Amino acid sequence: MAGSINLSLSQQFDKLNGTLLSGGRLYFYAAGTDAPQNAYMDTGLTLVHPNPIILASDGRIPQLYFADGSIHVRLTDSGGVVQFDEDFVLVVGPSDGGGGGGGTSVDPTKIFQTGDILWLPTGVDRSGWVKSNGLTVGNSGSGATRANADCHFLFLYLYGTYDQTTCPVSGGRTGNAENDWTNGKTIATLDFREIMIGGMSEMGNSYRGGYGAVPTERYVSTTPAGIIGEITHPLTIAELAAHDHTGAGVTGDNNRGHTHGGGSLLDQVGGGTIAATAGGVFVVNAVNAGGSGATDDESQSHTHTFSTATVGSGAGHNNTPRTMMGTFYVKL
Repeated sequence: MAGSINLSLSQQFDKLNGTLLSGGRLYFYAAGTDAPQNAYMDTGLTLVHPNPIILASDGRIPQLYFADGSIHVRLTDSGGVVQFDEDFVLVVGPSDGGGGGGGTSVDPTKIFQTGDILWLPTGVDRSGWVKSNGLTVGNSGSGATRANADCHFLFLYLYGTYDQTTCPVSGGRTGNAENDWTNGKTIATLDFREIMIGGMSEMGNSYRGGYGAVPTERYVSTTPAGIIGEITHPLTIAELAAHDHTGAGVTGDNNRGHTHGGGSLLDQVGGGTIAATAGGVFVVNAVNAGGSGATDDESQSHTHTFSTATVGSGAGHNNTPRTMMGTFYVKL
């Protein structure tokens, strides 16, 4: 198992003038010897610190982890003047047995790890975390939004977990995260502003497909850190509920059964002769008139058209459910 020493994350000052020990050199040796021994960046003892560690302008020592036991530590200034040289420094921390760290083991599944995401209904800063808002992290000389040695592990995590599109590195990536960190490059955190979180369409199971027709902003629903959906969306005709429009057209005074009046009787019969009977009934003889005599039997296939007023705005339809606001943080 691994532990640490009390120098971890401390600031160092020149013993002669009290100024920050910029450029100081921290060496590690096997206890009782001058044989170099590794210090690590992580509790799994897989990421090795350089030996010596060169202190930045703030004189701060990074987080240190060692195998159980003791360690020999020497600190000098940039010119080699020894600030202290201590042997058999106890590595303090959890251990499975009776090693130098003592105590009981800690289950790593029950503690936060670098890159873990936390949401809280607040907007304040949180010690040991940074807001996951698309801004950058890097070393103390990088010019990042948060430029500090405590961003080292997060830089490596983001670099190794996400691609250049999701977490861009300034000036592009060389493929070596440690070198890019040392050379002062910055990397952007995931941007959770105005984002609701959701489950991917597979997550190790079969593809569900429910997001298949949803608009995508970055990648698709099966990609980690992909972004799908829209806050608002103008509805298309195809997205409207099935419906029809009904109405009635008015034809005015048109009727099938009707009479024609006006003019003299001779005008109406087209110039034929008229004789009167004893009963006073006029009889039209030799009528020579065109047209049809009956109007109420006439019919012709036809349609009536009508129009309706345009309504609606075409503005975006609100797709956002009732949501509580807060801040997403990522563990350093």
